[in-house]
Amino acid sequence: MSCGTALVTGATNGIGWEIAFLLAEHGYHLLVTGRDPARLRKLETDLRGKVPVKGVAADLSREEGVATLIAAVRDSGAVPEILVNNAGLGDRGPFVEADLERQRAIMEVNMVSLVRLTRELLPSMVQRGHGRILNVASTAAFLPGPLMSIYYASKAFVLSFSYALSLELRGCGVSVSVLCPGPTRTEFASRAGTESARLHRMGVMEARAVAQAAVRGLLRGKRMIVPGWMNRITAVLPRFAPRGLVAGVAMSMNSDR
Repeated sequence: MSCGTALVTGATNGIGWEIAFLLAEHGYHLLVTGRDPARLRKLETDLRGKVPVKGVAADLSREEGVATLIAAVRDSGAVPEILVNNAGLGDRGPFVEADLERQRAIMEVNMVSLVRLTRELLPSMVQRGHGRILNVASTAAFLPGPLMSIYYASKAFVLSFSYALSLELRGCGVSVSVLCPGPTRTEFASRAGTESARLHRMGVMEARAVAQAAVRGLLRGKRMIVPGWMNRITAVLPRFAPRGLVAGVAMSMNSDR
């Protein structure tokens, strides 16, 4: 029996891929998106016979990509019960040397597309009196991040937006959860150039474990989900230290030394 439809962005690898499979196990039909059509076809193939799944190739760093996804959702006739805003980009290096187009893409994917998709799907959830939204932030949301300044700032936005929206929707049957994982074994590290950073070398969680915590918290309507005890420490400690010291520690963790 179907539980409804879930829309998962960034579903072609890592945490998003695992979340898609876990939601399928719970009986949700899937609308999934990513930039790679071949990986979307593989996801569709791997889930064939389990639940209906439709893949939509879209680059969420571009306005036309978000528009393509929104049009596909409307054309499908599905009214998603769950929205998982998982798509994300990162980059490492001094901001003064950063490629501005890459920084723009990070902001578009991590913040703008998340807001647009939430605003698109939220009214129908409120009207029905039921729905769940999962926004993927990071432990980076809790502190400034020298050498990854735009990425950290974008995740702080996701955390703040999610908390505010959660309180606005209190009592209407729609829950908003924010997932704050730390370093995770996905392709993000190689794409963002963080594989050699001290933070990544200190240890990573498996994407499946992060996704399990995410889906468990999402379905329970939990507001904040921080998987792993080390990540929970990272989320709490910045509250008790001077901001300059916290930023200095983050810079050390983001460096190779």
